[in-house]
Amino acid sequence: MISCYHLIIQHPTGERPLLEDISVDIARGEFVEIIGPSGAGKSLLCSVFGLRRRVQGAKCIVVGRNIDRLAPSKVTQVRQKIGTHSQRPEFLEERSLLQNLLLPLVARGKTDGALQKVQTLISGTALEVLSEVPIRGLSAGQRTLASIFRALVGQPELVLLDGGLQGLGELEGDAISALRQVSRAGSTVVLAARELSPCADLRTQVIRLDAGRVVSVQRSAEPEPDVTSVSGITEVR
Repeated sequence: MISCYHLIIQHPTGERPLLEDISVDIARGEFVEIIGPSGAGKSLLCSVFGLRRRVQGAKCIVVGRNIDRLAPSKVTQVRQKIGTHSQRPEFLEERSLLQNLLLPLVARGKTDGALQKVQTLISGTALEVLSEVPIRGLSAGQRTLASIFRALVGQPELVLLDGGLQGLGELEGDAISALRQVSRAGSTVVLAARELSPCADLRTQVIRLDAGRVVSVQRSAEPEPDVTSVSGITEVR
């Protein structure tokens, strides 16, 4: 799903590289946590994995595609297979929570049954009663949860949560339950945060970063996803 070899991102001022000699290997269906202090390079690495940051000459394969050889016209197509949450999520502020959660499916052209998919995803969670509330009316924790759920809508092949479960407070349980569902259904999940999440039962790998370098990689049990629920593996090009 993600293979990165000796990735280097130079500092614009010529100082120590922002990312230095990063090599990671994440298989399809894994639940991986990237852990490190502020400034370790977690968000930058997520931006590379999410195709928000292009690095010339990078030996990096994401969702089965060599991103260095990926034509600009194909970037959007690959991004549609990735659900992302950032630490500062952006929404259509005047639109309802439900409308914002529908956007990923609309962007992928998968509108058939889209409403039911979103309603099923938020059913029984704190967001269910807020579905018609404009996003601008949500609390900080509710916005974070909404952003995480938006990343999970439609069972994307790859889910990237930059910031992990930080800032959720009492809403954390809803996020964990939803992550458990998509992970066990076959999505590859990558959480980047300062500390480990409570998802020990899902975790297959912990990658620790510090000062832009991988300082340790700890692996646990191999994942056993139901891969029939997500689209097939894309040929590496």
